[in-house]
Amino acid sequence: MTLSPLTVPFDIVVVDPDLLWRVDAMNGFRHLMVKDMVTVLGACDELTPGHPAVVVLGPSAAVESADQLPTLRSGFADVRVLAVVDDPTGAQRMTFDRTLPADTPVDAIVAATIEELAIARAAADTLGGALTRPRLVVVTGAKAGEGATTVAINLAAAMARTGVRVVVVEADPVFGDVAMMLGLPVHAVGMVTHAATGMRLLMAPAPDRPFDPADDDAVIAGLGAFTAGSSPRNAADVIIVDAPAAFVHRTGLASLADQVVVVCSARLSSVKNARVLIDTLPVVPLGVVLNRVDHARLPEQTVAKMLGADVLAELPLTDDLEPSRFDTVPGLVPERSAFARALDSVAAALVPR
Repeated sequence: MTLSPLTVPFDIVVVDPDLLWRVDAMNGFRHLMVKDMVTVLGACDELTPGHPAVVVLGPSAAVESADQLPTLRSGFADVRVLAVVDDPTGAQRMTFDRTLPADTPVDAIVAATIEELAIARAAADTLGGALTRPRLVVVTGAKAGEGATTVAINLAAAMARTGVRVVVVEADPVFGDVAMMLGLPVHAVGMVTHAATGMRLLMAPAPDRPFDPADDDAVIAGLGAFTAGSSPRNAADVIIVDAPAAFVHRTGLASLADQVVVVCSARLSSVKNARVLIDTLPVVPLGVVLNRVDHARLPEQTVAKMLGADVLAELPLTDDLEPSRFDTVPGLVPERSAFARALDSVAAALVPR
């Protein structure tokens, strides 16, 4: 099975060469999916119907492409138009959702764009648009060994037990352990179903040589097939992406997520590493799962204060995750275990209502 060629939708499309130069110099959109074009019709080719987005028009584009705006409006009801214009008080004001003077500083343009995107997303939620695509949950950790994969698959299992259609995406096809922990073929590509729970695993192809970098675009393309939600085969309520921190940073994936879950143990060194990771992420719904909690842990309130983020759950240190043989890697814990119960409330909070 090959992965879908669909891609993750763009959040912002900027139309105007001069404005593009200023935005690129500012790099203010680094955590969002951004596309630059030279015409409004070109922007239409890149936008995704039903996906909230913002089109930013520079001064020349606001004038020269005015006759193209009806096409944009008719095909993309969830898109806001922000225009940077020479005469914000003129007749063209009524054509746009928001106008700014041409001499507006770039950081103010960036701030206004983020505000418009928030308005677009809120409007889509009000109309039920948020439920037309799966909820996207990114599970990551500051470094390998914190237990992010274990949390990702057990969180998915908790959701699947309640009838939620859940897909786990392996974002590290070279060194990731999702398939192995679920007892599935480690060299599988495409979609594999875990028979015991019913959850599905999406695997991108690994590179031909073991130590070559993985193809980030292939992972994002596969993910896009589900965020679009256009095919019954791709039907899902929740997508959980098990992603290394490096992948999250390279792709800007966190900015697309409905929730980012950072996994770390309740030890000072792990908490410090997690704080560094959190500080580099965009401002998104984010929470921390403390793993391997025992009597020697830091207090939850202390950890939350150090991290600057809510603690979603404390997972006890458990023998259920100790390998019984040197050649096995345990993954799923018994559903009645304290570990599984601790994740149940997290799973319930992340499921679309």
